[in-house]
Amino acid sequence: MATDVDIIETVNAPLDVTFAYVANYRTIPEWMFGVKKFEPVTDKDYGQGSVFDVSLSLGVPINTRIETVEFEDGQVIGMD
Repeated sequence: MATDVDIIETVNAPLDVTFAYVANYRTIPEWMFGVKKFEPVTDKDYGQGSVFDVSLSLGVPINTRIETVEFEDGQVIGMD
């Protein structure tokens, strides 16, 4: 069963700065609720085709692997 998560926030910063922060795997645990670890699996750590091991806690610990399946710089990041 797939679930879509859409988050909308307002930020008082330029789009390029904001997108760079959100798209950087190193900063994801700082802003994404429950994420404890977000680490690349291969040398590709940005953009479509990048794959990450993720550990999060949402009441129970979850360990999973996700892949960036949609990416347009400055516009969209889609993960599966």
